[in-house]
Amino acid sequence: MIKLIEIGVCKFKDRFMIEALVSRIEGQKGRSGKKRGYENVQFCYDSVFEAAFAYLVENHDFFYARSIYAFNDGMEKYELHRRGANYEASSVIYLLSSVHRDVHKPYYRVNGPNEAIGYIVWDSYRNKQEIAKEYGLSKEQLEIAIANGEFEYEGIILSIKYISSSIEPSLLKWLEKERELLKRQKNQLSNPNISIDKKINTERSIIDTLALIEEYERLILEDEKHNDRVVALKGKCPI
Repeated sequence: MIKLIEIGVCKFKDRFMIEALVSRIEGQKGRSGKKRGYENVQFCYDSVFEAAFAYLVENHDFFYARSIYAFNDGMEKYELHRRGANYEASSVIYLLSSVHRDVHKPYYRVNGPNEAIGYIVWDSYRNKQEIAKEYGLSKEQLEIAIANGEFEYEGIILSIKYISSSIEPSLLKWLEKERELLKRQKNQLSNPNISIDKKINTERSIIDTLALIEEYERLILEDEKHNDRVVALKGKCPI
């Protein structure tokens, strides 16, 4: 871990964050190639420190900044989420533990045409039993529908698509979402008919939103500075 600091991958103040990161990577290394769904998952590095180097230097989707955010917010709330097939720098990102399991769960999305409003989307379904019950399909009919990608319901052809997992939005998306929220909150305040209680609550919410926007902007700036600092390391062997 000290070597990562010495060669400029991270700062000395990050040592506890790096220690927590290395611990999570050890978990990745330990479960890859094992049963319970990890048989075909590869750990793409020779050591956990080589992996930590790659994660921090290649810095996919503000990984360095999100590591700091997760550590400051409480590392026990977060896990390393694998978006791709293997544990590699372009795949791994932090994700809240409370939603991590659901993100990896496959689900089925049923779509169908509507002449009035065009192509619409029905609810997504976490398991086949829900679909069968909703549309009155037998087990055999449902399997055929999934294989064909469509089935008929009340004279309408519906498509059914298997979604392997959902993707955690990027840090920039987080920032964009908060800025949109701030805009809506300011619009609420400009309403001449707003009640006193609503005005007070909205003003408090604006303070919280501004603080979160400032934190995201700070993290992004720190991440950009980090990238500038380690740019000379890119492409070099982490060993």
